[in-house]
Amino acid sequence: MAAVRFTQVQAREILDLPEETVRHWRKVLPPLAKRPRRTPLSHGDLVALAAIHQVVQGIAIRVSALVAVAEDIFASCNSRSWPALAACYLEIAASHSALKSVGSTPMLKAGAVILIPLAPLIDELGQGLLGVEKDQSELRFPPTLQHGGKR
Repeated sequence: MAAVRFTQVQAREILDLPEETVRHWRKVLPPLAKRPRRTPLSHGDLVALAAIHQVVQGIAIRVSALVAVAEDIFASCNSRSWPALAACYLEIAASHSALKSVGSTPMLKAGAVILIPLAPLIDELGQGLLGVEKDQSELRFPPTLQHGGKR
Protein backbone atom coordinates (compact mmCIF):
# COMPACT_ATOMS: atom_id res chain seq x y z
CA MET A 1 0.00 0.00 0.00
CA ALA A 2 1.36 3.41 -0.97
CA ALA A 3 2.13 5.99 1.69
CA VAL A 4 -0.31 8.86 2.05
CA ARG A 5 0.97 12.15 0.66
CA PHE A 6 -0.29 15.64 1.40
CA THR A 7 -0.61 18.69 -0.78
CA GLN A 8 0.84 21.95 0.46
CA VAL A 9 -2.67 23.28 0.99
CA GLN A 10 -3.52 20.28 3.20
CA ALA A 11 -0.27 20.71 5.15
CA ARG A 12 -1.01 24.41 5.61
CA GLU A 13 -4.48 23.63 6.95
CA ILE A 14 -3.29 20.85 9.25
CA LEU A 15 -0.47 23.00 10.66
CA ASP A 16 -2.54 26.20 10.63
CA LEU A 17 0.13 28.09 8.68
CA PRO A 18 -0.54 31.20 6.61
CA GLU A 19 0.11 30.90 2.88
CA GLU A 20 2.80 33.59 3.07
CA THR A 21 4.67 31.62 5.73
CA VAL A 22 4.75 28.47 3.62
CA ARG A 23 5.83 30.48 0.58
CA HIS A 24 8.69 32.03 2.59
CA TRP A 25 9.75 28.68 4.05
CA ARG A 26 9.83 27.16 0.55
CA LYS A 27 12.34 29.83 -0.47
CA VAL A 28 14.49 29.67 2.67
CA LEU A 29 14.59 26.00 3.73
CA PRO A 30 16.73 23.84 1.39
CA PRO A 31 14.63 20.63 1.72
CA LEU A 32 11.59 22.55 0.44
CA ALA A 33 13.43 24.86 -1.99
CA LYS A 34 14.97 22.03 -4.02
CA ARG A 35 11.63 20.25 -4.57
CA PRO A 36 9.35 20.98 -7.47
CA ARG A 37 6.55 23.30 -6.35
CA ARG A 38 3.70 20.77 -6.40
CA THR A 39 5.60 17.86 -4.85
CA PRO A 40 3.42 16.23 -2.18
CA LEU A 41 4.59 16.08 1.43
CA SER A 42 5.06 12.94 3.51
CA HIS A 43 4.04 12.26 7.10
CA GLY A 44 7.64 12.94 8.12
CA ASP A 45 7.60 16.26 6.28
CA LEU A 46 4.53 17.26 8.32
CA VAL A 47 6.38 16.44 11.55
CA ALA A 48 9.44 18.41 10.39
CA LEU A 49 7.27 21.41 9.50
CA ALA A 50 5.46 21.16 12.85
CA ALA A 51 8.81 21.10 14.68
CA ILE A 52 10.05 24.10 12.72
CA HIS A 53 6.78 25.90 13.40
CA GLN A 54 7.23 25.14 17.11
CA VAL A 55 10.70 26.71 17.08
CA VAL A 56 9.66 29.74 15.02
CA GLN A 57 6.40 30.44 16.88
CA GLY A 58 7.21 29.06 20.31
CA ILE A 59 10.59 30.63 20.94
CA ALA A 60 10.67 33.29 18.21
CA ILE A 61 13.67 32.06 16.27
CA ARG A 62 13.82 33.11 12.63
CA VAL A 63 13.37 30.30 10.15
CA SER A 64 16.54 31.46 8.36
CA ALA A 65 18.49 30.45 11.49
CA LEU A 66 17.44 26.84 10.81
CA VAL A 67 18.81 26.67 7.26
CA ALA A 68 21.98 24.83 8.35
CA VAL A 69 20.02 22.10 10.13
CA ALA A 70 16.90 21.91 7.94
CA GLU A 71 18.18 18.92 5.92
CA ASP A 72 18.88 17.02 9.16
CA ILE A 73 15.44 17.87 10.57
CA PHE A 74 13.60 16.64 7.47
CA ALA A 75 15.80 13.54 7.12
CA SER A 76 15.34 12.64 10.80
CA CYS A 77 11.57 13.09 10.69
CA ASN A 78 11.32 11.00 7.51
CA SER A 79 13.51 8.20 8.89
CA ARG A 80 10.87 6.67 11.18
CA SER A 81 7.16 6.07 11.45
CA TRP A 82 4.95 8.33 13.55
CA PRO A 83 4.72 5.85 16.45
CA ALA A 84 8.53 5.58 16.50
CA LEU A 85 8.91 9.37 16.27
CA ALA A 86 6.47 9.82 19.17
CA ALA A 87 9.02 8.07 21.39
CA CYS A 88 11.71 10.60 20.41
CA TYR A 89 12.66 14.21 20.78
CA LEU A 90 14.42 16.35 18.23
CA GLU A 91 17.72 17.88 19.31
CA ILE A 92 18.60 21.01 17.34
CA ALA A 93 22.01 22.66 17.72
CA ALA A 94 23.64 25.37 15.62
CA SER A 95 25.32 22.93 13.24
CA HIS A 96 23.29 19.72 13.44
CA SER A 97 19.99 18.11 14.33
CA ALA A 98 19.33 14.57 15.53
CA LEU A 99 16.61 12.31 16.89
CA LYS A 100 17.07 11.00 20.40
CA SER A 101 15.00 8.48 22.36
CA VAL A 102 12.83 9.98 25.09
CA GLY A 103 14.50 7.83 27.75
CA SER A 104 18.04 8.80 26.78
CA THR A 105 19.96 11.48 28.61
CA PRO A 106 21.00 14.36 26.36
CA MET A 107 24.77 14.61 25.96
CA LEU A 108 24.98 18.37 25.84
CA LYS A 109 28.14 20.02 24.61
CA ALA A 110 29.07 23.67 24.59
CA GLY A 111 26.55 25.89 22.88
CA ALA A 112 22.80 26.27 22.81
CA VAL A 113 20.57 23.27 22.11
CA ILE A 114 16.82 23.12 21.50
CA LEU A 115 14.98 19.96 22.53
CA ILE A 116 11.54 19.36 21.02
CA PRO A 117 9.46 16.39 22.22
CA LEU A 118 7.73 14.97 19.15
CA ALA A 119 4.85 13.13 20.85
CA PRO A 120 2.76 16.29 21.43
CA LEU A 121 3.37 17.45 17.85
CA ILE A 122 2.33 14.08 16.47
CA ASP A 123 -0.79 14.06 18.65
CA GLU A 124 -1.77 17.49 17.30
CA LEU A 125 -1.10 16.39 13.73
CA GLY A 126 -3.18 13.25 14.26
CA GLN A 127 -6.07 15.30 15.59
CA GLY A 128 -5.76 17.67 12.65
CA LEU A 129 -5.82 14.78 10.18
CA LEU A 130 -8.82 13.16 11.84
CA GLY A 131 -10.66 16.44 11.95
CA VAL A 132 -11.02 16.27 15.73
CA GLU A 133 -11.76 19.74 16.95
CA LYS A 134 -11.20 20.99 20.43
CA ASP A 135 -14.31 21.12 22.58
CA GLN A 136 -16.24 24.29 22.07
CA SER A 137 -16.81 26.19 25.24
CA GLU A 138 -20.41 26.39 26.33
CA LEU A 139 -22.05 29.77 26.01
CA ARG A 140 -23.79 30.75 29.20
CA PHE A 141 -26.99 32.68 28.63
CA PRO A 142 -29.17 33.64 31.57
CA PRO A 143 -32.64 32.03 31.57
CA THR A 144 -35.27 34.40 30.24
CA LEU A 145 -39.05 34.29 30.35
CA GLN A 146 -40.77 34.23 26.97
CA HIS A 147 -44.18 35.95 26.81
CA GLY A 148 -46.96 35.71 24.31
CA GLY A 149 -46.83 32.08 23.25
CA LYS A 150 -49.66 29.50 23.57
CA ARG A 151 -49.20 26.62 25.92
